[in-house]
Amino acid sequence: MKKINLLIHVAAAGLFCGNAPAEADALSTPHITVNGTAVKEVVPDRLHWSLEVKNTGLELPKVADQHGKKVTALLDLLKISGVPDKDVQTARMEFSENRVYRRDEWVKEGYQAQTNVSFKLEDLGKYQQLWTALANLSGVSVADVSLDHSKRIELNKETRKVALQMAREKAAAMAEVLGSKVGEPLAIEEGLIFRAGSGGMANSTANINIGAERAAPQGENFGILSPGSIPITIRVRVTFRLLNAGN
Repeated sequence: MKKINLLIHVAAAGLFCGNAPAEADALSTPHITVNGTAVKEVVPDRLHWSLEVKNTGLELPKVADQHGKKVTALLDLLKISGVPDKDVQTARMEFSENRVYRRDEWVKEGYQAQTNVSFKLEDLGKYQQLWTALANLSGVSVADVSLDHSKRIELNKETRKVALQMAREKAAAMAEVLGSKVGEPLAIEEGLIFRAGSGGMANSTANINIGAERAAPQGENFGILSPGSIPITIRVRVTFRLLNAGN
């Protein structure tokens, strides 16, 4: 047992010794690390819908038959409304026991069928029409409607460039105060967000965040929908080599 413990201690010591040169090399290179954030406000041109189709009954075959008819009616409505088949997706088609809480216990009361249907709507002007039509379908509920932009990837690329420029300008301004200059980038990370109270950086994915709605664009008639604008936010963290002013 003592021999095994000795081997473990020796191996651990080797690991720490192996990390020391790498850490020393990193610290031996003068550098500066900054965060760059860019936000681009855009008017959304796409809606993502998430719907639920649900029904219950005492006999499973009847529940299944009724559920199939409800889902078919919903898909037919979307097709009539001009939503392409490629933009419609059905998922999580489930059968399960329907349980209700009665007299301090859960009891079985027949069966339940459920299907999730999601689709995207390119024509925001059809929002009110679809909303009203869906309300007339039995067993269909709207779980979520979110705003998006059809050119999100391109807009992310543009915003990312601005974020990198902001990072370099910030590093250059900080270095100038200290009588130094900024050299080439040594490391670049995307999606790091400072969270107050967390004591550091936390991983996050750069994406389109739906913010508070603002005034709708002039000349657009969206009925009860006010799309406003959504911010595309990109955050980067860049480490630059730090040079003396004379170099």
